[in-house]
Amino acid sequence: MLKKVSKLAGFGLLIGICIGLLGCGGGGSNNDQGVSFTLLGFFADSSGGTGELGRSVPLSTDPESEAQASGAIFTTAGVQNNLSNQVIRTDRALMSYYIDGAELQPPSTTVAFSSILAPAAPDGSSSLPPGFGNGQTVVYGNFPIVPSDIMAWLNLNRALLPELPFHMTVTVTISGVTTAGDRLETNSATYTVQFTPDVVIPPSGGSDDDSGGEEEAELEDFSELFE
Repeated sequence: MLKKVSKLAGFGLLIGICIGLLGCGGGGSNNDQGVSFTLLGFFADSSGGTGELGRSVPLSTDPESEAQASGAIFTTAGVQNNLSNQVIRTDRALMSYYIDGAELQPPSTTVAFSSILAPAAPDGSSSLPPGFGNGQTVVYGNFPIVPSDIMAWLNLNRALLPELPFHMTVTVTISGVTTAGDRLETNSATYTVQFTPDVVIPPSGGSDDDSGGEEEAELEDFSELFE
């Protein structure tokens, strides 16, 4: 009986060790809130000199209007590689959207975000090919933070959205793969879009119908001279 209990205890310990190893996974997909691979935020251009927290964009009040229906909202994201001996190749940006007071939220989406980030501090023990450690550890890339299909969704579902103006919060993470084959995701960062009414300026001057009516009245006045 004692041997049986000992075997069961040993088997349970082995299972616990296996579960622990699987949970660690060599740190393959654990980025610890952007410590290894960081999303620095959003910027006005690829120089990274001016930060951008969001922007204001007109949204048509006419559901049949094509204004902004096929357009997209672009911004520039800055990403940084903090790993010492690993190159990171980014491939996509993942976005989720939230509109306070909306009856239905826009769907999450993914767009391409391609860049190559050199190691932060390559040393002599690195197994990287020559030249791989000479690139930039920080890269700025332009991408559609609100793609055209999301803009089309907003126009098609105007009845389910709050009255203009309203705010939409975009939560973004960048995903990439290291040279070791591990997929990492950055910390998340938020971007705010304020949608305002699309102001339509009516054309100035009278209509063609009005001018035609005046000409007709003048002709009637002249006709009295021939009676």
